[in-house]
Amino acid sequence: MARPRFLLGREESERNSRADFLAPKSFGQVGRVNVTLSRKNDEIFIQDGDGQKKSTNGSKLDDEILPASAVPASFKRDRTILLSTVFSLTARHLLGEAPGGPPIDAQGQSLELGRTIAISTLTGAMRFLPVGELPMPVIAVWLFTDATLGSLPTCAVALRNTGLAETQARVH
Repeated sequence: MARPRFLLGREESERNSRADFLAPKSFGQVGRVNVTLSRKNDEIFIQDGDGQKKSTNGSKLDDEILPASAVPASFKRDRTILLSTVFSLTARHLLGEAPGGPPIDAQGQSLELGRTIAISTLTGAMRFLPVGELPMPVIAVWLFTDATLGSLPTCAVALRNTGLAETQARVH
């Protein structure tokens, strides 16, 4: 996902899910949207609920109860997000290897329009991994500029013991 906000919630069976990271529907206490993360300028913000209302069963970042209004949060290390009281996941900001994104193609850029290109210092991606055992592995990546896929544990999508190169691919 590459957009200004990222929603954590529960998979739904009767209608389309609203969240970007989906806890299995068997975790019924997790809300449709339990936590919202947003990107503003060069900071990451987190809040309980969907931005309009607080979640029914609450949420925490590490051991702190999340408020309904957005607060800045650092994810330079693994942080634990608890959805409701039943589903935990880790979140970490992984710095990009291509600061400012991929090189700009001068042919594709219309410079005569006088547009300013703003490059954020918030590079890389956020990786979300569930804590504990699930029937199938779930990895979600919130893309800022670039993310890697490979066998290294520092890759946004780390697939160990698969025969992949340390960095097999990079997504921009």
